[in-house]
Amino acid sequence: MKATAIIVRWILPLTIVAFAGVAVITLLQLDTIVNNTLYSYGLTFNDVWYVPYLNTIRTTLAMMGLIAVVAIAILAATFFFKATKKNGTAQENGSPKDRHWNTYKLSDGSTIRIKTSLKGVKRLNTYTADGKPVYSVKADNMVEVVDAPRQLMKPNEESQDS
Repeated sequence: MKATAIIVRWILPLTIVAFAGVAVITLLQLDTIVNNTLYSYGLTFNDVWYVPYLNTIRTTLAMMGLIAVVAIAILAATFFFKATKKNGTAQENGSPKDRHWNTYKLSDGSTIRIKTSLKGVKRLNTYTADGKPVYSVKADNMVEVVDAPRQLMKPNEESQDS
């Protein structure tokens, strides 16, 4: 798995959950300071300041909870559901017989397999900008149609005679 995919699928949601957890703990500490410490210094209860304060605390806790739930849902989705193959992308083949074949699902509904057969390789007396040698390759591509929609198939000659 590429580093970018690991970051997006695991590290980013876990970081969001951690930040939401720290924010909730900090908010609860602030509530403890107001409800315990400030009363000991003479703070008097009044609906004018307490109702907006309580609504702010409740709203912020609810938002942090929703953020944590969404991040956990993203983590669960990446863990339980595999990414689907997109149209025109290579699919990994599991059996040893199919090794070295790349399977592609095309936009017209056809499925093809391609295998490259190496005929020869020659190192040229040329180098890339970063100093790597350049090679000339002779290869044949074998293409096999695995599946095709009926409308793309050649019509039967028997059906044309009738």
